[in-house]
Amino acid sequence: MNNISTIDINNDKKRKKSKVKKEKEKGKETKPNKSKINMLIKKINGISIEKNEKKENEDINNNKLEYNENPIDEYEEEIMKNLFREETKNRPIYSQFPGSTDNGVNKLNLTYMKRFSFINLFISFQQELCLKQETLYLTINIFDRYIQKLNFKRIISSDINLIAITCLFIAAKYEEIYAPYLKEILRIFKPNYFNREIYLQEEQILSALNFELLTIYPISFLKKFCLYNINDLDKKEKDDMELCYYGAQFFMEICLIEPKFCELKPSMQAAMCLYLARKFLLFKNSNGKVWNFDLTFRTNYSEISIKKNIKYALRTIKNFFGNTFTKNYMSLPLYRKYCGFDYLRVAAKLKLIINDEER
Repeated sequence: MNNISTIDINNDKKRKKSKVKKEKEKGKETKPNKSKINMLIKKINGISIEKNEKKENEDINNNKLEYNENPIDEYEEEIMKNLFREETKNRPIYSQFPGSTDNGVNKLNLTYMKRFSFINLFISFQQELCLKQETLYLTINIFDRYIQKLNFKRIISSDINLIAITCLFIAAKYEEIYAPYLKEILRIFKPNYFNREIYLQEEQILSALNFELLTIYPISFLKKFCLYNINDLDKKEKDDMELCYYGAQFFMEICLIEPKFCELKPSMQAAMCLYLARKFLLFKNSNGKVWNFDLTFRTNYSEISIKKNIKYALRTIKNFFGNTFTKNYMSLPLYRKYCGFDYLRVAAKLKLIINDEER
């Protein structure tokens, strides 16, 4: 019996081993071959690529394939309507600006020339920190609105330089993707301020403005007026449009000193400066139309409506080049900025044109 039992046990072990071998062999046979799979994938992909190419060719032949270079073109009309609708929000009243004079006596120790020096300071900051144009305009907007909120006693007792630095710090955090660190701003300005002073001033400014920073800038309209359908223009027209675009930017920053100009709507400021840039740079000695129907349609302003208020801008620009604002305008950051090759040296070109006109 013992021998029989041992034989049965041995037989059972052999059967189990044979089953395991058979299962392994079956498993090996059922395992997919990687090389075969790769070949199948290549064949399938080749077929799908050929089918897609055929479909694309059919779509091209049937004019069904549409390529839009600007993905927001279909919303362009709505964007422009929104810009025109929101352009009057959160803007200072320049007729009540503290730097204005009553009976020849300056109420506050902040004249227009002092404000112009701060604008040049902001421009030098912008150049040093490589900030956007929108950041520059928001800085000036916050500065003007906060100064207007303060009364006489608080202006005299407060530090205007501290307010200017803080306005730039707020605008950079609002507009820039990668805002500069506060230590970078303090390093450039080199004042004897601590971080805590900036943060406290930031809280005061934002509280005074009710945290309402959203505003529409003239540069936003200028971009829409100049860069609309620019791909449809030939090379010469593109170069002329780019030159006028930078010239209009230069005029807008010069005219920031003039309250009558700043009281105009941002869209009107942009249209007016574009008109002057086209007049001086393109049609100074020609009989061509400075303002055509296409520009009237895009800007919503006719040539007659622009000429009604253009005297304020012209006077400010001529005073700038006539050294009325400063003994040497070439030393100002505003002039040096637009003499750079990034702006096609438009300031130097306009200097020659305007000075020749004055002679």
